[in-house]
Amino acid sequence: MRYERISGTDDAAVWFDVAGRSGVTIAGDERWPGFQAWAEENPPNEGTQAIEMARIEATERLHAMVDQVLAPILARYPGTEAMTWPTQLSEAQAWLADPSRSVPTLLLDEIGGPFDEAGKQQFCEAVVSLANDFKVASGRAIAWRRECSDWIAQCDAAAALHAWRPLYPEVPL
Repeated sequence: MRYERISGTDDAAVWFDVAGRSGVTIAGDERWPGFQAWAEENPPNEGTQAIEMARIEATERLHAMVDQVLAPILARYPGTEAMTWPTQLSEAQAWLADPSRSVPTLLLDEIGGPFDEAGKQQFCEAVVSLANDFKVASGRAIAWRRECSDWIAQCDAAAALHAWRPLYPEVPL
């Protein structure tokens, strides 16, 4: 069993077993004595704690930048509408793929109906196009975040992590 301390708390830790499972142990549960024994053999290293805190702060700045990159797209729609995008896309794709055009599209009909067939086809094609545009934009931002996250994980200098300011699409060296 391996453990990692959770920054900012003395009564919780993350555990990892040899089977690849993990979880959180807190004071008083059955894994807590194992963590306490491990903690006595592995006292905290101030330098390691400083780097871990710097990694957390850098990651928070990174996530904020990803949100900022995608904000111009998402700001055009209320959050409740964005939650319907998977359903909109599914209905549009299913309708476009059905030669009989008999697939039910309850959400799309409520959003944009009533339709004639040409209008519904145009609407479904627009839904698919907008979904593809968002997939590309979010995919690029997520790929950038992953590259930056790798750098954060590998960086062993707290000062460099504190000084780093994410700027999309630049990846730190």
